[in-house]
Amino acid sequence: MDEQPTDDDLETNNFNLYVGSSTGVLKGVYFGGNTPILKNFSPKNDPNSQDLPSSITSLSWGSEKNKSLLVGFSNGNLRVYNPKLRAFTTSYQLDVKSPLVRAFSLDDERIVSTLENGRLSVYSHEKDETILEINTGQHLSVMRQLEVRSSIVATGGKENDLKIFDLSSEKPEEPVFKARNVRHDFLDLRVPVWVQDLTFVNNSSELVATCSRHGQARIYDVRAGQRPQIDFKVLDDEGLMAICDTGQSWQVIVGGNKGTTASVDLRYPGKGKLVHKFSAASGSVRSLDFRNNFIVSGGLDRHLYVYNLYEKKAVKKLYLKTRLTQVIMTEDFRLGRVKKEIEDDEPEVIPLKRLKAK
Repeated sequence: MDEQPTDDDLETNNFNLYVGSSTGVLKGVYFGGNTPILKNFSPKNDPNSQDLPSSITSLSWGSEKNKSLLVGFSNGNLRVYNPKLRAFTTSYQLDVKSPLVRAFSLDDERIVSTLENGRLSVYSHEKDETILEINTGQHLSVMRQLEVRSSIVATGGKENDLKIFDLSSEKPEEPVFKARNVRHDFLDLRVPVWVQDLTFVNNSSELVATCSRHGQARIYDVRAGQRPQIDFKVLDDEGLMAICDTGQSWQVIVGGNKGTTASVDLRYPGKGKLVHKFSAASGSVRSLDFRNNFIVSGGLDRHLYVYNLYEKKAVKKLYLKTRLTQVIMTEDFRLGRVKKEIEDDEPEVIPLKRLKAK
């Protein structure tokens, strides 16, 4: 049986899961025993903040895992959160005219960000300016980075099909792969495109899985052509809002707009197979993450769910009061105790920076 967290844990534990909310509050969760520990981190306590940012639209780890967390907001603001200091230390205003879709660290010196209007920017800390801008297409919904090669990014959105860019190439503004839509349906009608989320399968730059608000899960092999190798309607009358890779062969996890979280095999029998439906939430799933055989799901019903992939059941459920927009786990996530660290230093707060255009 798991040990119960002590009063000392409340002060010294490391959170092993972070959640973004629709109110702009970052929530740290510690699963160290049967009773989870929760703490809110609000940007309004940042002395450089003029007002409370809007909904959190992006959570991603910095170039050094678990050392910093990049938190993006729908008002175009990007903040760096330090898990050890438990404080927001740096702020960037990317663009107030378009919501931030995603932000990643390219390395210790550069940050990649994308806005809903399709602008992908690379910002250099050393030069204190934007050194690269790429137009990825309007109505952008998602941008993902290949974990093992940070310069490879993939994008997609509403009527904006999958594109893959190599930011280290001689012509980074030209996609190295651009998907084509599937052929017309049996009525000879065009199939609409809405790439809501995507993931690199098995950390490969050659295999990308996408999910659509129209309900399709697709997998692309960049070596085999521009059209998807598999096009699978996963859930009847339910659009897909989130997808994540499990590293288990071709198995991915998808989340639907009616609360369903399911595991899908995108290779069997050549068209994909629904492997298992987990206990459904009562609201749309907005974000998924997978680590160490555990799936974390968050959405509009204000509950955080933790599923065990192999036991095929929910092992934790936590009510968090606000609608959840993003979830992210630490690399060492588990439901037992984690190594404790004590940090007595006061956080260094860096003034708000406004990125200079190229």
